Amino acid sequence: MAVLAFGSPEKKGRFWHSVAKRKAKRYGGFHLYTQHMVWKKQPFFREAFEKARAVAGIPDPRCFVLQSCLRSVARVEGDVAECGVRQGRSTIFMLTADLRDRQYHLFDSFEGLSEPSSEDRMHNGAHGN
Repeated sequence: MAVLAFGSPEKKGRFWHSVAKRKAKRYGGFHLYTQHMVWKKQPFFREAFEKARAVAGIPDPRCFVLQSCLRSVARVEGDVAECGVRQGRSTIFMLTADLRDRQYHLFDSFEGLSEPSSEDRMHNGAHGN
């Protein structure tokens, strides 16, 4: 099925949003963000987006959620630890949005996770090996 959308960027955006909305409804279990995606216009998001443009990592909506989480705990003291940094995209977004002066502790094995050992436990308390 080939479809073309003509008109202004806003009109094209509304068209593709309606297509995505129909698909989400058809297949179920999908959440579709609002058509206007106001969060993409937030200054702290835009700043981080420009810094992280060439860095691979988590998608933009998740980056914004991380930023929102950090901004919501602006009155809470403490450091931030990120486990599984990869290339640092999420770190860039968090640092840009954080309203406090915090220490960031970044951890990554750079080799993936090891196989579970007898010291590891599952969520139900059973041994990992």
